[in-house]
Amino acid sequence: MAASGSIRTNVTSDGYIYLQLSWSEASQNIAGNYTNINWNLRLISTGQGANIVSSAAKSCTIKFNGTTVFNDTVNIGLSAGQTKTLRSGSNFRINHNSDGKKTFSYSFSQQINITYSGAYIGTKSASGNGTLDTIPRASSISSISGNTIGSSVTVNIDRKASSFTHRVYYSFGSKKNSQISANAGTIATFTTPLSDCSLVPNATKGTATIRVDTYSGSTKIGTASKNFTLNVPADVKPSIESFTAERIDGTVPSDWGIYVKGKSKAKLTISGAAAGGHGATLKSYSITGGGYTGSTAEYTTGVLNTAGTITFTGKVTDSRGRTASKTVSVTVEDYAPPVIRSASAARCDASGSLQDDGAYVLVTHSLTYSSLGGKNSLSRSYRFRRVGETSWQNTQYTETDAGDIVGAGNISPDYSYEIELKAEDGLESVSRLL
Repeated sequence: MAASGSIRTNVTSDGYIYLQLSWSEASQNIAGNYTNINWNLRLISTGQGANIVSSAAKSCTIKFNGTTVFNDTVNIGLSAGQTKTLRSGSNFRINHNSDGKKTFSYSFSQQINITYSGAYIGTKSASGNGTLDTIPRASSISSISGNTIGSSVTVNIDRKASSFTHRVYYSFGSKKNSQISANAGTIATFTTPLSDCSLVPNATKGTATIRVDTYSGSTKIGTASKNFTLNVPADVKPSIESFTAERIDGTVPSDWGIYVKGKSKAKLTISGAAAGGHGATLKSYSITGGGYTGSTAEYTTGVLNTAGTITFTGKVTDSRGRTASKTVSVTVEDYAPPVIRSASAARCDASGSLQDDGAYVLVTHSLTYSSLGGKNSLSRSYRFRRVGETSWQNTQYTETDAGDIVGAGNISPDYSYEIELKAEDGLESVSRLL
């Protein structure tokens, strides 16, 4: 129902005659955001013999919303029981506020200047406020669903009038006001292109904006906007084609084909690394494992000091902070240098029988070494010199059940000798004076 209102004031003290200014909405213009009203000022007698005998023109002023709509004279002559329209108007425009609401003031002042029942009546006036029906204004965005680049996004529009249409725009990064709908009602759906990931090359998400312009016919009556978060899809991430380990043998014979604790190194290589794409760039490399850390695509460790399986991880990070990684494992054989646990020497004859003045030496010993799965072997050798001399003489030895017989009969019983036992595997050697 259209809004209306009125104000009144008694002309006579008995209330049988009164003035009433009334208004009512005639029409509303949504696009123009205004209402036209009709109005009238009436002089009313309720009967009871109440009348006004006057033919003189009396001044009258009527105002609506601060505007004088009438300022002239009227005749106030009135018969008992009569309702007389002193003045009326139609389609007076009242502009609404930007939110479509409007409260306005209105008033009248009417000169009477008569004597009624012995009392003089001068000028009568009244004022009041009226409230117009709210005119629908710009629609709002009630919600936005969908937050992944490359996927569907739905914009839900709170439309204030069923006749409204909307132009909907999408902004993200450097992309500004891309139109996604030219004639939307309450919903606009679109798919963000995957290529928009390039608008956030250094982040996994960004802030997008939806703008909705509301139209009544061809007239734009307002706009609304709302921000929402768009995420780069989880599968837009770096990749590694391969991650390999190459054995660096050092002193280990290459034909052994094994990693040896304390001797071998590993050369690790990340190949075919690529950023997540759509504008991202590779920012860093990381290779870790075996107690070592590198920051390049190709990295050679120090000597591997742990036996068993060592797992290395190669990782790349792109400008969005996303990573890709691969692992490679190597088996390191446990190794310790040879150890002469015990060794002793005594003179003997050529058969190994102990003899105080023997020209040979019987050496008994206990040795340990790392066989490395049969790849490594241990050898031993001897040399001797007369005590006090500096030159060594190498000598052959013969293995017997009792020990090793050292010498070739040229160890004189007249002198004391130093015997050196040397144990040597494929990697290291150790010796002891006897």
